[in-house]
Amino acid sequence: MSIFEQRTLTCPHCGAEAEHTVAVSVNGGRSPQYRQQILDGAFQVMTCATCGEKADADGPFIYIDLRAKQWIGCFPRAWEPAWRSYESEPLDSWRRSMVDHAPSNVRRMSDGFRVRAVFGLPALREKLLCFAYDIDDRVLEALKLDLLRGHAALTMHPAARPLLIQAGDASLALIARVPPADADRASPGAGPGAGPGAGPGVAPGAGSGFGAAWRDVRITVPRAELDRIRADAPAWAGVLVEVAGGPYVDLGRIMLSGTARLTA
Repeated sequence: MSIFEQRTLTCPHCGAEAEHTVAVSVNGGRSPQYRQQILDGAFQVMTCATCGEKADADGPFIYIDLRAKQWIGCFPRAWEPAWRSYESEPLDSWRRSMVDHAPSNVRRMSDGFRVRAVFGLPALREKLLCFAYDIDDRVLEALKLDLLRGHAALTMHPAARPLLIQAGDASLALIARVPPADADRASPGAGPGAGPGAGPGVAPGAGSGFGAAWRDVRITVPRAELDRIRADAPAWAGVLVEVAGGPYVDLGRIMLSGTARLTA
């Protein structure tokens, strides 16, 4: 079952504090409505009673789906610069629940679980999309690096990392962040490994609440780009190993030291 509790949350826009009911754990298998809300970007979107602005209550909580063998720790996006301090927590909780203190029938179920640590609800949505559409999230992270290196509208910056928002048999849709000047000139152009005019198209996307310094752009990529990376596995071997060094399977392993000290 899913578990919720009352917590005092601080509005990121005006600093006002208020009590909200938020998740401690979400069982996506038994409560599919919460899984759908996460996929729709509607889960735990709070409206501040003081300033009227909206913000995500993005954790920490654990997301589990025993039938689908998914165990994901979701932490606030603001904690990502300190990812090394948190990434082992979902693995530890999975081991306690499914192995160390579990009866034999539960231990027999423990093989094949995908244990992940993510920061922010959009990152949780991305993992759920990967699992639903049979996308290797290591390969997806390599594709993101390829986009950052080769797409004219993007920049090699942790804040610019694309996030998967839609998946299908033929194409993938991602949201990336660019400075306003770059977003204004973003247009379909050459993608990584493609000739002029042949790469992923970019169109302005909706704002994501990150502030006025950056804007979101939507990137459409042929799903075959994932196959291209898999087919060239030796060239990508180092990246694939590095982004998957633990439950935090993300370009942040390369682009963020993970040792920042967070202030209260």
